[in-house]
Amino acid sequence: MGRKPMLLTSDEDLGVNCTSSLNCAGGLVCVADNTTITGSNDTTSNITLSDTCQYCENNTQCEVWGDLYECNPSDSGHYCVHKDLWPLVARDYLVTALLLFGGMIAAGGGIGGGGVFIPVLILVGGFSPKHAIPLSNLLIGGASIANYIQMGPKRHPLVDRPLIDYNIALIMQPIALAGTILGVLFNQLFPDWLILGLLIIVLVVSVWRTGAPPTFVLD
Repeated sequence: MGRKPMLLTSDEDLGVNCTSSLNCAGGLVCVADNTTITGSNDTTSNITLSDTCQYCENNTQCEVWGDLYECNPSDSGHYCVHKDLWPLVARDYLVTALLLFGGMIAAGGGIGGGGVFIPVLILVGGFSPKHAIPLSNLLIGGASIANYIQMGPKRHPLVDRPLIDYNIALIMQPIALAGTILGVLFNQLFPDWLILGLLIIVLVVSVWRTGAPPTFVLD
């Protein structure tokens, strides 16, 4: 049994007009809709009506999503999906090493991890942005649990309270959750070029803020 791709909304996306496969829902490809017309003198001609989102037919059509994507059959049709984890290839080992090293740096610097995980998954892992972002969210969630297990029992060095300020966490968490919900929605609606552009802006600002000198010093 084949796998369905992530972020595929429904098969209602079949037949939707498109300009490239990146405009189609995850797993579908943009295919020219050719129609054969027979003339009065028994001559036939192919007329391209428009490009529409359709099931893939071969691996070459899936290369627009990434060089590790392949046309995979499922119960309802053929979709472009990232290759299975097994068998592992050299790039899988490299991605694992980079994610491990990037996670260590991100945890030590308190910068989350999305700014590290997403570029690695896209540039090295061969994932499309629409698939790399959910995977990075899963990685960040696991890293957050590990960090909390480590930092949760610690106490503040100056006052008698936990090191984590839970009052601030209660204020910020609903806002963060609301942003996550909107981000997941926009990830499905925005084209890949817009997502990449926004990611580049966020990464540039994060790098600049991380390397900038502090504006104040705590006693």
